[in-house]
Amino acid sequence: VMQYTPLEGLVLGSVLAALGDGLVIPKMQEFSQSFPGHALPRLVSTWAPVEASFVLTTFGVLAGLATPEAASAIHRIVLANALR
Repeated sequence: VMQYTPLEGLVLGSVLAALGDGLVIPKMQEFSQSFPGHALPRLVSTWAPVEASFVLTTFGVLAGLATPEAASAIHRIVLANALR
């Protein structure tokens, strides 16, 4: 439908997957005021930064692989991203 390669689709998915701590944590604070003692705000506040870090790392690796010069030196790019 959109004619993306699988790698381009993964890069796009990693861009769209990040929640953003600045949006989620204030909403969870509102939720915790409405429902005191509920465990959801604590869990989301704990895992939102972990999720953002994972998505940023995934984007960095995939964006490095998706560049045109990656076709000739894929082993160097994989090694550089692994060392990052």
